[in-house]
Amino acid sequence: MFNCTVAAARSIQAGTDVDCGGVYPVQIENAVQQGILTEAEVDRAFARLTNQQMLLGLFDNNRVYTIGFPRPPRRAAVAPFSESCRRQ
Repeated sequence: MFNCTVAAARSIQAGTDVDCGGVYPVQIENAVQQGILTEAEVDRAFARLTNQQMLLGLFDNNRVYTIGFPRPPRRAAVAPFSESCRRQ
């Protein structure tokens, strides 16, 4: 049977260490409890993810982070479409 728990386990086993949704926190624990995923596989994924975060400086004390992405200026986002309309 294929479900969220199996999908999360297969994702970890395939090397997808980051879940941008809310599936991994619950389903990885379920997968380990059901024997679909080993703790060693979870540890390996966590180590890879943490290593990348360290290389990016995400644990440096002197950095300030904001949540979300900066919004591009409205004109920049609209300009390509409006320019192409004027050409026609």
